[in-house]
Amino acid sequence: GLIFFYKIFHILKRFIKKFHVGAKELCRGVYFMGDTGSLALGGALGTVAILVKKEFLLVVIGGIFVLEAVSVMLQVLWYRRTKGQRLFRMAPLHHHFELSGWSETQVVVRFWIVGILLLLVGMSSIKLQ
Repeated sequence: GLIFFYKIFHILKRFIKKFHVGAKELCRGVYFMGDTGSLALGGALGTVAILVKKEFLLVVIGGIFVLEAVSVMLQVLWYRRTKGQRLFRMAPLHHHFELSGWSETQVVVRFWIVGILLLLVGMSSIKLQ
């Protein structure tokens, strides 16, 4: 399982090195992975989580992605239950923050910070198990 994860990590590292992708380029969306790459990476991460028997940690570490998906589900459910009222200004959640006045860069950087914190929480819980 860990060898598979290492290979995926190595491929991503080579992609970033080959195209000299820095934070500035990533924020501007110069390089875009798209559905094919992101779904493949998500499937690979899910496979690794199952192989090492840490499925719950995937939910914790990928908390931002879970929150984005749950925000859409809540928006649809709330809209149907209240006959047209909205829970968020727009779903997924990052659009709600953009419509609240945050710039796209602010949303991206804050989501990165929360993602890193969730990663640290998830990684620290591995030692506790």
